[in-house]
This record gives sequence, structure tokens and C-alpha cells, in this order.
Amino acid sequence: MLALLALAGRASAHERDFTLSRDWHLPYAGEHEIELRFNFLDFGYGKLLPAFNLEYEHRVGGELESENPNRDFEAEEQAFEVKGILSCCTERGEDFTVNVNVGRVWEEHESEFEGETTFGCLRTLDFIPGWESPADHPIGIGLEFLQQLSKDKFSEIGPVVTSRASKNLHVLMTALYAIYHRDEHNDELRLVLEWEF
Repeated sequence: MLALLALAGRASAHERDFTLSRDWHLPYAGEHEIELRFNFLDFGYGKLLPAFNLEYEHRVGGELESENPNRDFEAEEQAFEVKGILSCCTERGEDFTVNVNVGRVWEEHESEFEGETTFGCLRTLDFIPGWESPADHPIGIGLEFLQQLSKDKFSEIGPVVTSRASKNLHVLMTALYAIYHRDEHNDELRLVLEWEF
């Protein structure tokens, strides 16, 4: 682990642009989570920017009130996940990212593989003729896609909208359409509110 830390570059803050890509889940009731992030290379426009997340989740206590409080691992007793992230940003305000997430979950002494890949693209809303997005309150629109690699291999796709509503408030919303296995997977509307102090 110390060798991995030595290889990692200096981590820097990254403003979230997507609800599926990158890890945005917060610990839910009864969960203890340890997460370690590695950012490689210095930020630059037009560069491929790799990063890795190592995440371990452990549920403590009794049964959880919600059936699926955490979409990643569906509240298993224990879970370990590796997230590979490759992003690219342009000077025109475009953000592209591909994530490959693989892990293993444990429930009642049995383990199971979990995996998914996500894709996200976003651009600030300034390419429409006559539209000028305020510099201090930019709005972005784009697309998110998820492909599950394990279990029933379901797919989801939908638009994403982001807005820097104020100096402190960042709003993200994605409407996801379940392409396959619609009898088992519902469409989703995700809303993320970030408040920076």
C-alpha cells in the first residue's frame, strides 16, 4: 500500500459533473466506508487524466431499513471495489470520462463478482447561438451511460444537466432510461446537491 501511495500524484479537488460516473455515494446508515483515491499526472486540457479509487465497505448492525440504500453494492455485508477512471477536459468546457468499476461483495459467507462501466460527456451550454451562460453560474448539458458487466447486464442511458446555482451550491440531475430488462429495472431520476463551505 505504501508503494501505491508513493506512486500517486498530488490529489486535487474535482468538481463533480456526473451522477453515475466517479464515486458520489455517501455512507448510508449502518455502513463504514474507507476510500482511497489516486490521481495521476497534473491537470491539463486535452490530456488523458487517469485515476483510481480503492473502496472498502462494511455494514454493521442489523438489517437496513431500505432495501437498496446503496446502488453500488445493494447493502451487502462487505464489499471491495476498484474504480478505474479516465477523463479528458477541453478548453471549450467539455468533460469526458469513462469508468470501469469492478469488485467483490460478501453476504452470509458467500462472495460474488460485481462490475460495471460508465461513460459521461458534458459541455457548458454556450454553443447555442445567442445563448451566453453567466461565467459565475455556468450550466452544462450532456449524457450518461451505464453498462452492468455482471448479473443481468442491464443498461441505462439519459441526459445530465449541471448548474452552478450559486457560489456555494452545485446542482446535478440525470434522468436514466433502462434500455433492457425493464421488468426488473426501473427508470431513475437522480438529483445531487453539493454545498461547498
